Amino acid sequence: MTPQKKIILCATQRSGSTLFSQDMANTGKLGMPREYFINFPTAKKDDLGAQNWRKRIEKIEENCSENGVFCAKVMATQVPYINQRLIDGTRTLSDENIFDAFYEAFEDAVWVFLKREDMIKQAISRSIMNQSRVAHAVRKDRDGPEWHMHNPEYDENYNQEVQYRPQMLKAIVAKINNENLFWEIFFSRKGIKPVRVSYEDYCQDPQFYLSKVAEKIGETVTFQQDKRSLVKLSNSKNAEFYAKFGDAALGEFLERLQS
Repeated sequence: MTPQKKIILCATQRSGSTLFSQDMANTGKLGMPREYFINFPTAKKDDLGAQNWRKRIEKIEENCSENGVFCAKVMATQVPYINQRLIDGTRTLSDENIFDAFYEAFEDAVWVFLKREDMIKQAISRSIMNQSRVAHAVRKDRDGPEWHMHNPEYDENYNQEVQYRPQMLKAIVAKINNENLFWEIFFSRKGIKPVRVSYEDYCQDPQFYLSKVAEKIGETVTFQQDKRSLVKLSNSKNAEFYAKFGDAALGEFLERLQS
């Protein structure tokens, strides 16, 4: 199906984008949000060059909800690579055109920026994911959409062997901050005013934020709690790491004040 309307969900890893995407898909009117470009950066160019990449985007955009809405989830770290594939042979990637081709491919889209306000919790989630190799899990008593069925059933002990690594967490917090800054610069340079969604606020009122996005494409939607299959992975291990990291950071701050 050729899309009638497009939505680009801008996010960072472990920001709650999978939950938000599943809720969007479950409305039946906000596309079928996925990371369609997750393998885009590593694919090889062929003789068709940049034009071929645009054709591949057209193929991807056929993944629409029944009302003709296409939605792609894009991580900040993917943008430079997507852009590199799309620029023609006369240009090289630089800080001046790092957004150009990516923006031009979707300039008619509604842009949504999902941000997790608590970067420490987000960093802990990334650290646990990297060590456990579990990104998402589903409920045993509920089937999820086909695109989530590769995820395991939830096991509360999945992360018990994960280690607390404060230096890794500091590096991840810095990385998340840079990724959020990347999106802000992108929006500023392209004059985009995205629909802003706070993950923490979204968890309190999904209907409000789903409706905000839907209004931009002239639709009305209903949040469907009973269609969620994802399980929240955060558990006592996350809380333990959060307390340790906070105590250490506060201790370092007080030590600097006294030195």
